[in-house]
Amino acid sequence: MRKPWVFKQLKCVCRGRRVGDHSLSRPPRRLVYCLPMRTLVVQTERAIRCWISNLEKSGLLKQSPKVHVLMGGEQADDWDVHPERDAVLVGTQDMLLSRLLNRGYGMSRYRWPMHLGLLGNDCLWVMDEVQLMGSGLATTVQVDAFQKHFWTPIKPCHFLWMSATLGDSLFGTRDRKDCGIGQIDPDRRFDLKPAERKEPAVKARIEAHKTIDVRNSSTRRGADPTALAKDVLARHQSGRLSLVISNTVPAARDLYRAICKAVAESSVPRPDTVLLHSRFRSQDRQRQMAALQQFLDRLNPKTGAADGHPGLVVVSTQVVEAGVDISSVRLWSEIAPWPSAIQRLGRLNREGLQPDATAVFWMPGESEEKDNEKGAPNEKRVGPYLRADLELARKLLADVEAGMADGKGYRDALDAVLVTVESKKALEVDYDAVIRPHDFLELFETEPDLAGGFTDVSRYVRDQDRNVDAHVFWRNTRAPIAGESAPAADELCPVPFYSLQQFLKGSKWPARVWNPEAADGEGRWEAQRSNDVRPGMTLRLWSKQGGYSTDFGWTGNPADRPTPAVAGDRPSERLSGDSASRGPHWVSLPDHAADVVAEVERLVAELGLTDESGAAALPVAARWHDVGKASPRWDGAVRQYLNALLEKIHGCLPRDDPQIAEMLARFLTELRMPEGGPWAKFPDVREMPGREQLTPERWAALRRSLYTPFRPGYRHEAISALAAWHAWHHGTAPQLTGLAVYLIAAHHGKVRTVLRATGKRDAVFGIAEEEVFPGWGELVPKSLALPTRTRRFGAEGEWSEDGNTFTPLWARCPSWASLVANLLGDLPAGSKPGDLPARDAGPEPRNLGPFRIAFLETILRSADAQASARPGRGTSR
Repeated sequence: MRKPWVFKQLKCVCRGRRVGDHSLSRPPRRLVYCLPMRTLVVQTERAIRCWISNLEKSGLLKQSPKVHVLMGGEQADDWDVHPERDAVLVGTQDMLLSRLLNRGYGMSRYRWPMHLGLLGNDCLWVMDEVQLMGSGLATTVQVDAFQKHFWTPIKPCHFLWMSATLGDSLFGTRDRKDCGIGQIDPDRRFDLKPAERKEPAVKARIEAHKTIDVRNSSTRRGADPTALAKDVLARHQSGRLSLVISNTVPAARDLYRAICKAVAESSVPRPDTVLLHSRFRSQDRQRQMAALQQFLDRLNPKTGAADGHPGLVVVSTQVVEAGVDISSVRLWSEIAPWPSAIQRLGRLNREGLQPDATAVFWMPGESEEKDNEKGAPNEKRVGPYLRADLELARKLLADVEAGMADGKGYRDALDAVLVTVESKKALEVDYDAVIRPHDFLELFETEPDLAGGFTDVSRYVRDQDRNVDAHVFWRNTRAPIAGESAPAADELCPVPFYSLQQFLKGSKWPARVWNPEAADGEGRWEAQRSNDVRPGMTLRLWSKQGGYSTDFGWTGNPADRPTPAVAGDRPSERLSGDSASRGPHWVSLPDHAADVVAEVERLVAELGLTDESGAAALPVAARWHDVGKASPRWDGAVRQYLNALLEKIHGCLPRDDPQIAEMLARFLTELRMPEGGPWAKFPDVREMPGREQLTPERWAALRRSLYTPFRPGYRHEAISALAAWHAWHHGTAPQLTGLAVYLIAAHHGKVRTVLRATGKRDAVFGIAEEEVFPGWGELVPKSLALPTRTRRFGAEGEWSEDGNTFTPLWARCPSWASLVANLLGDLPAGSKPGDLPARDAGPEPRNLGPFRIAFLETILRSADAQASARPGRGTSR
């Protein structure tokens, strides 16, 4: 088992015992396993599923946590709408840390706050192989400090950092030093104990024999691929694994091609070959990992070889350093920074069963993707690494080689180098970018800036390779078709954004990105040229633009034209759209409100939030959250949607396909509007009975032919919030608080920290200035001119007749911006990190901080989603 200590912690979490040496009254509900590289997430997921299976067999689990993978693209599962469930989240630092910073890569920005709330509360974070995390490591240690000394979460998070090459400066950020926690607490550091070192499996690994050969490269490009391929095959051993590691994907592809060619020309038994790197689509990456796993499953645990097998040559990038448990008999590697070099040596004769295990190192050449040229992201580096770090690593490797030449064993020679000043310095963390408290606080806002973009958090996510990723997917048509679905996770390929920029410079056609706020909130695909590409984007390419090979992953070569993966069935999100309001059945507004209140009360009880002051706002917000659907504009939009959909159904009823004809006939029955209303939920094509009996292709074709957008023209939660604001400000609803008003607005993630116009003729999210809402039930008993002026902030107000006195508007009616600021709180000017502003537990909660507010948002949104999926809980009480 690769990580026995983590297995123990997982067991503790599941049994409700302890984490490290610190007792927990209730273990965190979410175990978050964060890896630096995406390629090996699948293997880690497999290991964790094995651990859970072992716990189930031992009878320690009453209910198994569900395992979810976050690895590029929004996932199909619903982990984020069940905050009450135990879960294990496995993902890359790009996906996990961007979500923790409220800027989740590859996902709808309207769901960013939910992931911030869930990953910032009630979690045990495990950071594995932290030497590869770069500035992402600083982000994790900073968030730990923020939670302890600035903004406490509702449910605490715990952080564990793991590495075989962990320096002592891990916590050496300014904020942690100011808080007095800038050093590693010896009581919270976990190392192998003397007794554990004597265990047979551990002892075999420590004493495993290895030799090192550090070669000098005489060419600018590093090792010659053809010569290296011949050397790999000549020294490969049948039945065993040979590992070749390059620092860049292009170099790995070149070596892989050369090795495959040499294998094809070889007259001796031909080993299998596998290429591992992070630039594959999901299904192609899984195919490569499956080939590796099939070989590993054949290994004899006593000999470390696969009997009767010609062996396997694995060509990889840095991804092999983290999360993969392999043991090679031969290792060829470009020189990497010292921590990575040690990790790579850890993949040589790992279990002590590989005879004559040898490692060959050489200096890498310049990147073929030109990302080291002037003006490129890595212009001061060789590949993704600083040249000085590589030179130091070469010297330290040569020192280990020299120590072994003097008669020392590998481990003794390595230990002698590890205690040197140069080695200790090389193992220390030197962060390029450290997120500060004010930076983190500003990220709570999810509204686009004046240029229509968002804060780039890539420097806080990783910096070891500054050429961070965008995601691309391919479709068969040059331009998107009407109703085209959003990309599924399996379609996405991570691509360095600089490489993508260079690719688009040479392409006749642009990429396209979906803008959910364009066209007055209706959304549209917009062309993106080379200079428009930014980290974290998800971009559509035409398959004829090329750039991808099934065997080699992203190549950037227009001649490599991929077959598009099967598209998903999720519509592209629109600011004005309300896909969450559609479901399998009609549900009235009073019934849905009662259902959401019931779900909120259940979640509050299950999460143990009964005594949490902010939780009192949740059932109040639940009662008000969909009041805006009582507007005549909503009813008119529903009827218009139904008429358009019915026309399409009648127009495409097939005569030669009885299966689809029967489905549509049954669906027509569902579409009949019952008596009553107003309606919170109405039938959706995607919930059509019988859809699961069709092939994916037939269902996709039917869904496209029936595509009918729902266009209410305004955000219903904005009306709900403004109506609640009026009642709160005038004291006509004593149960309302500012927090409840904010939660009402934020329950879809589209109306949050700013009230703004989204069209040319509206004041607030499609609502006209002083628009009249006719009222609804006991909550809004009479018609109301919606207080849209609350969107304003600053010095707006009125002067007295004599011109000597100015009365600001907020003196009579505070602005939305001031409401959010009071709820969120701030760092007082001149305060020290330990001077946490006291949270106001009175009737009007204040200074809650980003983690608490985001978690409360998540609870209401989860209750709304669960009530929509299972209506009737509220009306059955």
